[in-house]
Amino acid sequence: MTTHKNPPLDLVLLQPQIGEHFTLQSFIEMGAMLVLWGAKLLGIWKGVQVSYHGGKYSIQRLLALDAYTKNTSLLSAFLLCIGTPFPMAVVVILQELVPLQRPEDGWRANYGFWIRTTIMAFIVNFTNVGQAPYFISDLTISKLQLALVAGCTSIMFTACAIPIVSHFMFPVPFFVLVFGPMYYVQQIIVFRLVMGARIFHRMLARRDQLVRYMAFVTIQFSLLFLYPAYETLFRITRGTQYQLPVILLLPVIKVFAKNMVLRCTIHVEDMTPEAAIFTVDYFNAIYVATCMQSSSSAAAIAAISFADLSQAIFMIYGLHRHTRTILSRFGQLAQRTSRSNSLLAITSMMCSDPPKFGNQFSQSIRIRSSFPHSLCMDDELLLNKLDSALEATRAGAKCQPCLDDTIVERNSQCLGNFADTQKYRAWYTRKPNDTVYPISSNLIGPVLSTRNKKVLQAALEVLFTVECLVVASYLEAVVPVLYSGYMLTMVHFPSATYHSEMTGITRENVGATVLPVFVFGCLQFYRLLCLQQ
Repeated sequence: MTTHKNPPLDLVLLQPQIGEHFTLQSFIEMGAMLVLWGAKLLGIWKGVQVSYHGGKYSIQRLLALDAYTKNTSLLSAFLLCIGTPFPMAVVVILQELVPLQRPEDGWRANYGFWIRTTIMAFIVNFTNVGQAPYFISDLTISKLQLALVAGCTSIMFTACAIPIVSHFMFPVPFFVLVFGPMYYVQQIIVFRLVMGARIFHRMLARRDQLVRYMAFVTIQFSLLFLYPAYETLFRITRGTQYQLPVILLLPVIKVFAKNMVLRCTIHVEDMTPEAAIFTVDYFNAIYVATCMQSSSSAAAIAAISFADLSQAIFMIYGLHRHTRTILSRFGQLAQRTSRSNSLLAITSMMCSDPPKFGNQFSQSIRIRSSFPHSLCMDDELLLNKLDSALEATRAGAKCQPCLDDTIVERNSQCLGNFADTQKYRAWYTRKPNDTVYPISSNLIGPVLSTRNKKVLQAALEVLFTVECLVVASYLEAVVPVLYSGYMLTMVHFPSATYHSEMTGITRENVGATVLPVFVFGCLQFYRLLCLQQ
């Protein structure tokens, strides 16, 4: 009978310890590696966010915001938020009231299509041309001129498209893409005829600004094809193993498009939040709602919601941490003023008293905004003094400070009360800052570390980030709610059969279909409320 020798007792006890030690060591190393890679990825992700690029408020926009918060009631601000999307919703509904005919009946019978084409061309032209004065210096376009350019271009576009279509085919696949070049050529011709040669050559003289404006318009035009192509890809991969990667592709598209907008608006920094968000985030919010409505999988809806909300959580958390850091550095300043200890109030107080806080100003801080702002007389006087200091600097003059002990206090009706006899050093400049400041990869906050930077500059960067987050949260909350109302309304229109998003939607199931979209919009409203904390 064969006997098996048992191993020594100490070897039996040692083997589990060796295995346990090896497993724990590997787990710790793996965890450290994951944390390191996660920090690097987070840094890279924040580095491509528009809000993290070091954008900052101008002094004029800061004063205008402070005046608005002091002189505007909460009810007025709420009514403004409710009324802002109202014209867009009215235009969409009125356009849907124009009946559509069967495509098989030909171009002649489809008068509804041509009416809608004219309306669309008018709105697009009115918007594009109306943005030009914000990009190109000393360009003024009256409302009448803007309406004439948009009206003539839209009528000419439709009048030229009809005979072309009649000789080829109807409907034309990718109608906007095919006729887009002709549309913009006609827009340039009409603009030259309405505005005149002097204005036209003045625009050509500012070539750099004109190129950036045209690039911005091109980006807007390209989004008309980028997001529908994404929706097609989403529908193709619906219910397959490729659906999750396609869902994760949507934030990447948004970041890429917003960075393209940033490159076009870097010379008009105050316009960047509105230009990027009301262009890219609007399309993103529309197609998030569309994909969510067309998805029949709860997992896909959850993935879309998580991909969108997780970005907001990271940014809000980083903003909260960085704001606390700035306010702690403002601690001594807050004790010198009887106003509230908010970041906006203290920053405005610093700007209204340059003799005391002049060392906080640097050449990267802009005085004037690219947006027209209506300020009180004292604030305009303050800005004019700063502009005078700028001109003196450019002329090579050495301005000696004549500082007194007067502290400029801002009363409740106006943001500035400036002493007329004071002169300041050349602390201020309106030189455009074409530098994009990247975020350090080891930070959580939305802007660069302020250890080696001026507190005022860091505060202006935080206000820039706050505006980006507030506007984006507002838009991403309003669009899903409006989209839900649009779907509930469209089921009662005969033209619903010609809309791809209405496929399979009836009066009986429309409520259950748009419910996830409406809930998502409510979550975005909660995100907006979190920014008020």
